[in-house]
This record gives sequence, structure tokens and C-alpha cells, in this order.
Amino acid sequence: STEEHRGDYAFYAVMDQMIWNDPNDPDEDRDINFFARAMGTPLEDHNQLDFSMNAGFTFHEPFKNRDDDTLGIGMGYAKVSSGVADDDREYNVNNPGATVPVQGGEEFLEVTYQYALTPWCTLQPDFQYVFNPGGGLPNPNAPGQRIKDEVVIGLRANIIF
Repeated sequence: STEEHRGDYAFYAVMDQMIWNDPNDPDEDRDINFFARAMGTPLEDHNQLDFSMNAGFTFHEPFKNRDDDTLGIGMGYAKVSSGVADDDREYNVNNPGATVPVQGGEEFLEVTYQYALTPWCTLQPDFQYVFNPGGGLPNPNAPGQRIKDEVVIGLRANIIF
């Protein structure tokens, strides 16, 4: 959209709660936490996304004697704003024969493991499966079609000096 917008805001909430602590762990640091985050804005004509949320679990010390490791499992959803969807519809109306997919929402599942290699080096492999990337972005290699679901694999190294 070519309109100029001034000001922007959103609301968000975050929750992180321990839901289990291993009663047999002498250090009392082996636990499972649940987390949830949500964001929303009524300014759908200002933002790509007007709502998103994610939730999941983290398991600290998932394997005995791996005190500094953490396993994370999560999922999320992001809703493309009606302003963006309206732009897609408008493009299709104003360009006869155009078949730009109208964007909607994106979902993902994620599994990650933070592995403490040394006291100063952590490796974190990450696997994500994304359903409907970008809320249904058009595939530049296949006009009229959306980008297909995607697998994202990564590895992060954190080195402390």
C-alpha cells in the first residue's frame, strides 16, 4: 500500500512457568517449563502481522548428568494482517489474469537442543517445520502458486570469551 501511516503499537503478553521439578535431583535444577507468548495489534493497515502466538516446553537437564543442556519443543502461529491480504486481493482485481495467492497465516513446529560442549562453548542444533511460509507467499518460480511447506535446519554456536 502506498498510504503513509503515522504511529504504531501492539500488545503482547509473556508467560514462563516451571511445571515440574525432579524431586530426586540433588541440585534441584532438573525441570520442565511451559512458555507462551502472544502479540496483537488493531492496526491491521500498518503491519504485516496483526496476531502471533507461540508456546512450548523447555526441559533443563533432559539427560542425567547433562546439567547445562536444555531441550526445547515449541509451536507457533502468525496471522497476516487483513491490510496485506487486501493488497493481494486488490492486485488480482487490478491486474486481469493475475493469480497472486492471498496471504493468510503461517504455523511452525520447532525442536532444539542446547548442548553444553564446554563451560565456554554451547552448540544448539535446531529443526523447524514451517506450514504455509509467510502466510502463503507467492512462489517466484511457479506463478499463481504458494511457496510449499519448508524445513529449516540450523546450528548455532555460542562461544564465551
